[in-house]
Amino acid sequence: MSKEKALNFLDTFDYQYEIQASEIIVYLDLHQKVILNFSPENNIRISDKLTRWNFLTGIVEMKLKQAILYNFFGCLIVSFLFMWIFHEGNNLFLLPFLLIIFLWIVFFSFYYQLQLESFKTRILIYMK
Repeated sequence: MSKEKALNFLDTFDYQYEIQASEIIVYLDLHQKVILNFSPENNIRISDKLTRWNFLTGIVEMKLKQAILYNFFGCLIVSFLFMWIFHEGNNLFLLPFLLIIFLWIVFFSFYYQLQLESFKTRILIYMK
């Protein structure tokens, strides 16, 4: 798996990227980047990162797996908070906001995961 093949793939499909020593950083849509690390053993390591101002973590920069866990625990906390608010009184007008938040998180989690996995699959197939 050579760095030149990866660069050829990225140029062919018009990906934006930057080269740093033994790494290629590929910028995907909606503030997601994939890091292709070419180690001396002629292996390729693929990692990901959500940059700032993405739809899952806001201003925090982290990996996709961490962002999904972060949002899962955030949803649990918000759910318990909303259940406590609903228990205290009849505040059903807040329920649509809770559902919109959950749908937002699920939609963008799937979007980022599908985008990452499809990119990984395409580049690994191309490099064989």
